[in-house]
Amino acid sequence: PWIHRSKSPVGNPQLIQFSREVIDLLKSKPACLLPVSKFIPSYHHHFAKQCRVSDYGYSKLLELLEAVPHVLQILGMGTKRLLTLTHRAQVKRFTQDLLKLLKFQASKQVAIKDFLQAYHWCFSRDWRVTDYGVCDLMDLLNEMPDTTVTMTRQDSDL
Repeated sequence: PWIHRSKSPVGNPQLIQFSREVIDLLKSKPACLLPVSKFIPSYHHHFAKQCRVSDYGYSKLLELLEAVPHVLQILGMGTKRLLTLTHRAQVKRFTQDLLKLLKFQASKQVAIKDFLQAYHWCFSRDWRVTDYGVCDLMDLLNEMPDTTVTMTRQDSDL
């Protein structure tokens, strides 16, 4: 068996759009989790349009969901299956959110000790690291590309 990175659906505009919609939908759910059984009604409610699996060239919802493994993980078995974003998609989402947060800071920087307050101010919601699929802020910061942000130590703070 080989382990390989999931590829994005290059060249298929419908699947590219669907993967963006999946990210948008799951971002709106607590901890980015959604039961598979609630996907269709949630999609309809969130986007005010039907999710027609056949529009994407599939006959079953599960096949469509499995067609975007670069953004979507299916956890569990049978009727208990849950949808969530992949770790890679979560890190990318956090990176985008962090850049937005930094842009809103007058100095374009934030001390780790002030991060929770800055996050709340920027996004009008409390910071919950589990919404990004990890247990610690430093896990996310360490996963980001080195060229995205610079972390510096000042005294005992970061």
